[in-house]
Amino acid sequence: MTAEPQYRIPAPDVLDSALVQHLHTHRHYLDGQLELARDLAGALRHGHVDEMLLRAIEAVKDHGLAISESHSRAGDVVAQLAALEGGNGQARPTPVYVEPDSVLTAPAAVAPGSAMRAVGAVPSLPAAAVVGSVAPAREIVVAPSAESSVPGNGFAAGPAGVTSTPEGATGTAANATTEEVSSALGVTGVAAASEGVLSADAVRQALREVVAEKTGYPVEMVDTGMDLEADLGVDSIKRVQVIGALQERFPELPVLGPEQLGTLRTLEQIVGELVGGDVHPKGEAAAETPRHVVELVEVAAVDSAVDPYRAAGHALLMCLDESGETDCDALEELLLGRSWTVRRVSGADAVGGSGPVDLCVVVAGIATEWRRAQDILTEAILVAGQVLPRLRAADARAGFATITRLDGHLGFRGDAEPVAALLGGLGGLVKTLAAEQPTLFCRALDIDPGMPPRRLAEVVLEELCDVALDTLEVGIDAAGVRRTPVPSRHAAARTADIVRAGTDFGPALLTAVDTLLVTGGARGVTATCVLELARHSACRFVLLGRTELTEDPEWAATVADSDLKPAAVRALAGTGLTPREIDRTCANIRAVREIRATLAELGDRAVYLAVDATDETALAQALAPWRADAEGPREATSLITGVVHGAGVLADSLIPDKTAESIGRVLGPKLAGLAAVLAAVGEPRHLILFTSVAGLFGNTGQADYAAANEALGRFAVSWGARDPERRVTALDWGAWDGGMVTAALREHFAARGVPLLDPAAGAAAFAAQFGAARREEPILLVGAATALSTGDSPVVPVRARRGIAGLVEHPMIEAHRIGEHIVLPATFGLGAMVNLAERTHPGRIVLGASDFQVLKGLVFDHPVNTLEFELEPADPVDGMAAVRATVFADTAARFRAMLLLARESETGARQQLSGTSVRIPDGPGENAEWIYRDAIQFHAPALQGLRAVRAESDEAIVFECRLDPEPVAHGAFGGRLHDPVLADLILQCPPVLGHRLLGAACLPLGVGRVDYFRPLPAAAPFLVVVDNPRATRMEALIDATAVATDGTVLQRFSDVAVLTTPDLTAKFRTSVRRWTV
Repeated sequence: MTAEPQYRIPAPDVLDSALVQHLHTHRHYLDGQLELARDLAGALRHGHVDEMLLRAIEAVKDHGLAISESHSRAGDVVAQLAALEGGNGQARPTPVYVEPDSVLTAPAAVAPGSAMRAVGAVPSLPAAAVVGSVAPAREIVVAPSAESSVPGNGFAAGPAGVTSTPEGATGTAANATTEEVSSALGVTGVAAASEGVLSADAVRQALREVVAEKTGYPVEMVDTGMDLEADLGVDSIKRVQVIGALQERFPELPVLGPEQLGTLRTLEQIVGELVGGDVHPKGEAAAETPRHVVELVEVAAVDSAVDPYRAAGHALLMCLDESGETDCDALEELLLGRSWTVRRVSGADAVGGSGPVDLCVVVAGIATEWRRAQDILTEAILVAGQVLPRLRAADARAGFATITRLDGHLGFRGDAEPVAALLGGLGGLVKTLAAEQPTLFCRALDIDPGMPPRRLAEVVLEELCDVALDTLEVGIDAAGVRRTPVPSRHAAARTADIVRAGTDFGPALLTAVDTLLVTGGARGVTATCVLELARHSACRFVLLGRTELTEDPEWAATVADSDLKPAAVRALAGTGLTPREIDRTCANIRAVREIRATLAELGDRAVYLAVDATDETALAQALAPWRADAEGPREATSLITGVVHGAGVLADSLIPDKTAESIGRVLGPKLAGLAAVLAAVGEPRHLILFTSVAGLFGNTGQADYAAANEALGRFAVSWGARDPERRVTALDWGAWDGGMVTAALREHFAARGVPLLDPAAGAAAFAAQFGAARREEPILLVGAATALSTGDSPVVPVRARRGIAGLVEHPMIEAHRIGEHIVLPATFGLGAMVNLAERTHPGRIVLGASDFQVLKGLVFDHPVNTLEFELEPADPVDGMAAVRATVFADTAARFRAMLLLARESETGARQQLSGTSVRIPDGPGENAEWIYRDAIQFHAPALQGLRAVRAESDEAIVFECRLDPEPVAHGAFGGRLHDPVLADLILQCPPVLGHRLLGAACLPLGVGRVDYFRPLPAAAPFLVVVDNPRATRMEALIDATAVATDGTVLQRFSDVAVLTTPDLTAKFRTSVRRWTV
């Protein structure tokens, strides 16, 4: 819901300035009246009314009526003036209806003197006297009648029963209040409507003050034209803090996401961006943290979009290494043969030009050296930035793809050379590009090295026509099997557990003879982890960092960290230092203090070395005493047996703004740093690489950081596979709660639905990697499997084709035989639409469907090899995006439904609506075998999931269900909450009640409404309650609700239409004879 309503104001060429001014005044007047009504409702919610409040309300009522009469008269005068100007004798206002953002709510108790505000919908007010008092205030909250809507203006007609607009009024009620009303009610802190829209000057000055407060510089030093990062040292994290503080002063301002913040370079640009408003919930760090194994899952064959690119499109082919030239040749030949225009380019500088580009394909080749791998990743990021404006100019689908030849498994198989596997980091670039440009088709492809170039070209073009947008990375092996990582946009992790602080993970594998080398290990997250590990093991530590351990300057010696900035400004004023340099000075002092605190806690078990880990020569010299081949006598405890690579640098900016220098600052510590460390220490038994959820999902502004982290993850897989005795893991950390995460930043994460990682739980997960109970998990996500940023892709029309050759041979489909005919289950038809809707709208989940119909059953009497789909956007329903979906086969429409999609972050609230009020009958019930044996149902054993009948009558039956279904087509007929096999059990139940009422076998042919709250459990019992039967002679409508064994509602199928025909019972008996013989 937006804080400000929308208004349609006639253009100045229609009304003169007096009329325009009056319309604005009228708008603010109505704003005040609606806000007044809301405040009164809030004051009355719990009936806390006394005589003084009633008198105040009556006074405000009289005041409002007087203003209303005066305002109405002013409207008449202005209208007559407008009529005179136009030469007409009567003014004719343009009727407009704008749907209100909210409605009045039930009265709520309000603390004396507090601001009164109500949210939501409510019944009538409780006390008659109170209703009489506030009635006038409610009566002036008006909207035009349904007949007054303007066709084609984008606004809906007013809802039925809304009071019509008085003659002469053209605006609608909004959500501001007046200073007079606030004063009369004793309410403070409510902006007056007369103040209007916040002025840019007020926001600009407040923004300067906030930046001064956050950076410690005097306000007069903060110029709104300064570059936020280069001049003021305000990085991406501090920008969020600044916006948060600004919103505390002006709550009506919106939350700007990282996509917007990343484009704003100066304070003046921020001022220009701030319009509208929003409200977001607060969030806390999880007291425990999940761990998810990052692994590959097989995915279904490509569903081909129909004509996704414009005819005779334009393609750019970029080969980053000569080892990929043969693949480029094959791609060029195939594209030319399909009437594409193809341009081969050799570097990012050659990408520029005018005119749209429909497709850019980057062929990476093979990297054999660390430096070469880093160069290829850098060039790919630069290419993406250069080509992006031309891709955005395309008038149909535009695509960006990368191609590697690691192992056909995106580097997860582990048999690629470790250095070559670093090119798996291209996936981080592609995922970030998708987050920054949600309308762009993005895909990172890894093709089996043994696949011939011509076949590679065919596979790549097939992938580029995929309708699905949830598989940003796809590995394709020699047999053509497709795989993608999870957790990801595509699906949740298959393997996960929970880690809690204080958990005993068994004896540590590290002893007093082990020494861990830790990069970035004396501060921040890495230090937190090291200190936790030190509590659980007797090992020693060599901590590396770039900060020299200097003494505090005299002016800072007794100054607390929180007071350093103002002290620095006072002490260094007049020295010529810039604000950025002062900021660096203070940051260095804090860093030294934190390092000393870490060393003090570790005692004599730790040594700190100030050395740049990317400098191979300097690092080798610094670590010489710890090498096994060091000269002179040495003790076993001085050998480095493990490495924790936690170093990292951020340089956030959108992909088009990346430079080779800024990319190098990010890639260097991760890649060159690890190369130098391994060269210096040899072959450690333990290797832990700190990576990030930013790489796993991609993150706006961090394409280089995402690429670096994904490169390390793929390196970990291959490097660990070379020696089974090594313990190697890349830890994809979620967003930590601590350090620079302030209340404002925490609220920012909460607004985006990103849970924060509790530091104690995160440190425990790190220590667990050195416990005896540790499993082989090359890549592990620690924290919520939630992207830090996602692009909001629009709901658009979709046309696609799906091959289903061989589907009829699947045991689950074969078990659905009616008489002599195998028929596709209705839940597969519904699931096919759900699947396509979710995969073409990543980040959204189908939470409901309405008017599901089996238009014509799909009978496999002859080969059916292709399904066709149409998805058309519809008007939102209950705040959810809606699409009309239809499935075709052999040119005939087979299934149809309206699907409702919500964002993943909204599913929790949806679950709360399900309730837990279903009462479960006690006892095991009666064995349900008779349902299948007596031809009440026709399903073969593979689909016989009705196990018991807990209760039965003409009004309701309660079934106990359980089935462990085999996967079908790699999930192509299911969604996040829809399992087509388990859902078939729900639809098996209404026909049983239908048989009891109609006396014959029944089939379900439609469902009025489907509500998904939670997934149905596989290989575990759940119950289905069928009730509310409405029967005629040949058909019935019945409700079916699936519930967990504790009564929690899982899914609800309302108005299931079951129908019987004269020959249906005989067909069911034929089915039974087939599987009972």
